[in-house]
Amino acid sequence: MAEVDRLVARMVEAFDGAPWYGPSLRSALDGVTSAEAFATPVPGAHGIAELVRHLTWWKRVVRRRLQGDPVSDANAVDWPPLRPRSRSWRALRADLQAAHAELVTEVRALTPRALNRTVPGKSIPIRAMLHGVADHDIYHAGQVVLLRRALEESR
Repeated sequence: MAEVDRLVARMVEAFDGAPWYGPSLRSALDGVTSAEAFATPVPGAHGIAELVRHLTWWKRVVRRRLQGDPVSDANAVDWPPLRPRSRSWRALRADLQAAHAELVTEVRALTPRALNRTVPGKSIPIRAMLHGVADHDIYHAGQVVLLRRALEESR
């Protein structure tokens, strides 16, 4: 299996596969209601809807970087405030799914040599950024699981 294919497989597994370590991001989000998504059960922590919007943003940033845009303002809009009625929970989930699918398509089109190129505006290779995409999904899937537990305990 070529390295690009391995990276795609890792990204897909972390997002909606059946990884050995626990739930994928998508399975961690399955069954979350709109009320739960916009709740903040842990003071000072981001809620599930905020995590989903954050994940969507970064998948789109990575895709833009693969297309040559350094996205120099990426951190400035990392965690924009999210009002409960500003976007529906269903729309946020659909945006995340679309951003993931678009990114996977972009990655599948890469050549093995492209993985060694430096990310525009950064000092890391594209390969490392793509591993980071899967790591990012794994990290936030764990946060979703913990937030869901906190919601259950608060009932």
